[in-house]
Amino acid sequence: MDDLENLLFALQFLKVYPTEGQRQNKWHQCDRVLRDNCWDILLRLQALKATKIVWPTAAEIGDNIWIGTVDGTHVKTQEPNHPELPKDPKAFSYKNKAAGFSYEIAVLLWESRIIWINGPFPASRHDATIFAMPGGLREKLQGTGVKLIADRGYGGHSDTISTMNAHDSPEVSNLKTRARLRQESVNSKIKTLRITDSARFRHRGTHTDGQLKFKICFEAAVVVTQYKMEINEPLFDV
Repeated sequence: MDDLENLLFALQFLKVYPTEGQRQNKWHQCDRVLRDNCWDILLRLQALKATKIVWPTAAEIGDNIWIGTVDGTHVKTQEPNHPELPKDPKAFSYKNKAAGFSYEIAVLLWESRIIWINGPFPASRHDATIFAMPGGLREKLQGTGVKLIADRGYGGHSDTISTMNAHDSPEVSNLKTRARLRQESVNSKIKTLRITDSARFRHRGTHTDGQLKFKICFEAAVVVTQYKMEINEPLFDV
């Protein structure tokens, strides 16, 4: 298979998340070749994160105070092995009522552009906890004078996060609502790729190996989503 075929195969893997039998029937290659070529392309797509998922420069931010939105998104996985319990409570997603991982995603307010992703984390970890972790998004925002818009789950970080407020004017309230809906639309776009949504990520192996493979796939999916937004699926304006 040439590079174009390998790319198409990897994109089909992200979109459909087929079993090895289904892949062999479609591409007529042995499972080892398909597997190796697929992960090679996925790693290349993941590497594009450094150039496609980029924080705005000071010149881009200008005098703006609100620069974007942030939210966590959960992805179902197969139940990981636990040494003592039938289910690992740390992996439980209250959103999906199943085992999973979570990712933190931030989106620029005035462009169709993802500017930050952080993860994966066990799905039981709260969004606000991830936000406040050392070296995380809160530290990146502190002292800059800019904020992100988020839901009330991010309360307690008024220096870096702006949530819905009873004192907001109707115009500000409407802007925050639209901004959060826009963020949700990005999460939905990522999850049009079945590997990040309904399929339950099954490439687990050991917990560490499974988390590494999930990171490769999810970040490749985010890069693909960013390209889609730039080419023909822009976000609506706030």
